[in-house]
Amino acid sequence: MFHPVYGDLMTAKEVSEATHLTMNQLRNWRNDSRAHLAPFGSIQLGGTSYYRRVVVQDYLEEQGVQSGNYRMTERDKKFPLSESALADIDKTNAIATLAKFTTENVCSWLESQIDKHTAFISKTWEPTWHSLREDYVTKNNRWDDVSWFATAVHTLRTIINDQQGFNLTADELQAIPVGNVPPLNEKK
Repeated sequence: MFHPVYGDLMTAKEVSEATHLTMNQLRNWRNDSRAHLAPFGSIQLGGTSYYRRVVVQDYLEEQGVQSGNYRMTERDKKFPLSESALADIDKTNAIATLAKFTTENVCSWLESQIDKHTAFISKTWEPTWHSLREDYVTKNNRWDDVSWFATAVHTLRTIINDQQGFNLTADELQAIPVGNVPPLNEKK
């Protein structure tokens, strides 16, 4: 949702899916008595709470996606987890995180991050990035060649993979579905 004052907004569910923070955590942080604990603010419009996408994205870049901490007891130590199982869990979590970036939301992310990552994007998306930057990201000319959406998703995932240290290979990144091409909710 776009608000003329607050910009691009995310629902609590979208924030929960992107950050892996629970809906209960977000709800508690909207409480006046716990608002000082929140990593980012919220906006109440009608009966729905929203979060500014740019602030949530900044939080993700700074903190990364939240993952659970397994607290072992003495009984748990009798049944240790194998290192390969832990690596598989990390890879699965990385793929799940990157799969959330699709053709449906890639444009809003690129618009919010374009100045921050121009050098990395141009290196990843050569040779066309410089000629497409203005026309395709900010002026909706991306509909002239809808393959742009899939390329944008792969570029975005490469950036996130690099930033978060997921260490997925190019083949693993390419194997993650990009979403509908053209996207169903993107406006021409």
